[in-house]
Amino acid sequence: MFFGLGILLEVLGRAVKVVELGNCIAIVFVLLVGPDYASLLFPSRAWHQKSQFCTLDASILVLFFPRPSYKDSTKSSFKSSTRLECMMQDYPKTLPPTARVGFTQMDTWLAYAPVKNNPEDAAKVPKGNPYHSATSGEMAIYRANSLMLRKAGVKVDDPVLRVFNGQEVEVWSQVIWSPKWAFTFADDLSLDGALVIDAVEDAAVKVGGSVQNKGWVFENVDYKDTSAPEEVRIRGFRINRVEQLEKSLL
Repeated sequence: MFFGLGILLEVLGRAVKVVELGNCIAIVFVLLVGPDYASLLFPSRAWHQKSQFCTLDASILVLFFPRPSYKDSTKSSFKSSTRLECMMQDYPKTLPPTARVGFTQMDTWLAYAPVKNNPEDAAKVPKGNPYHSATSGEMAIYRANSLMLRKAGVKVDDPVLRVFNGQEVEVWSQVIWSPKWAFTFADDLSLDGALVIDAVEDAAVKVGGSVQNKGWVFENVDYKDTSAPEEVRIRGFRINRVEQLEKSLL
């Protein structure tokens, strides 16, 4: 999260100094609109006009509550350490009546795909409910990118159902791009397989023609298979790069 905020703030000519709030929870507010709003957020801290830095600390009181995680319904033993949490919707209550408070709501496929459940717990989630696992989190990226292409007029295949680590998920076309990448309506590409494009920064790459190869395939890996790396086991699959076309403009 901090890497993304850092890039955004750098582009906008702002900076935020982050102070850790212990080993429980940290809420980071990106202050992009100047000292007036900063003074509302952090009344006990000074906004440094010259350096454009604001120190974030616990100067605003937000109610926290313990959230224990028990092994079973007897609640006689803990599954993991008890977390200290707060409700984000409680934060606006700490602001004065003069503060302007709003929110932005986006579709789930574009903005919400937490990864917090291990494979064993995710497999116990009732069918139709979100798994919130490493498997579903990665599939959510493919889905979001595929839907963005569809909204731009690109014909993208419908997803297929696969089961990884006991979780039935939709597998969309494995579309991955850099955060600095953007597409246009001008390209005319027919792709059936795998295409990898590496380009220098700020390059304008025109992609066209037809590409067909055996592509990449997902091979199932059980999370109990200790012969595989952990990052592979929690996903429930490894990627076999059978065939691809690679173009480098570096």
